[in-house]
Amino acid sequence: MFGPLPRLYRMLLVVAALAVWLGIGAWLGATPTVPVRILGGLAIGGALGGVAVYLLLHDFEHSPRYLPARARRRPH
Repeated sequence: MFGPLPRLYRMLLVVAALAVWLGIGAWLGATPTVPVRILGGLAIGGALGGVAVYLLLHDFEHSPRYLPARARRRPH
């Protein structure tokens, strides 16, 4: 989705997505109306966060990372 990113930006994206999904999972686990414990909510949030990270960083178009250089022919 985001294409090839530098390593630092990929790591920041992974940390941010996992933090958000773990927070959502902990919140749902702490909510009394949802029958899930906090550890279960963290596990579910971590799993969904992993899926979200994969979907955000995976290149579905399978485009080459670097395009090959084209050589020009010089006229003789």
